[in-house]
Amino acid sequence: MNTKSKLVPVILGALVTLVLGPIAFVVLSHCHVNDPVLSAVLAVLAALLCSLSGGYLATRLAQVRQLTTGALSGLVAGLVILLVAAIASRLAPNTTLGVVLLMLVWTGGGALGGWLTRVRLSLELA
Repeated sequence: MNTKSKLVPVILGALVTLVLGPIAFVVLSHCHVNDPVLSAVLAVLAALLCSLSGGYLATRLAQVRQLTTGALSGLVAGLVILLVAAIASRLAPNTTLGVVLLMLVWTGGGALGGWLTRVRLSLELA
């Protein structure tokens, strides 16, 4: 598969992650959790699930058995957020660190979504 045919699924996976991410964080903001550790765990799980769905979609659309397509969709979404955060906060250290951590979670979640697609494609092709 050439690079051009992988670009569209990566962009679509990143868009899914970018759309689901804010929705999940708005829902989490309305849940009043008094424990800061539980709140942080829920935020990481929400980010992971959003990027998992984007990575799953990207890898499924690309019809490949590689984790890289899903991971790239999470990385692209993270880079978009990093760019927006850098412009909005003028590279404030706390914001930049938070976005870099989000980027790592989204890349891992995208790779996990790619892995789930890989397992499903293996079962379908077997």
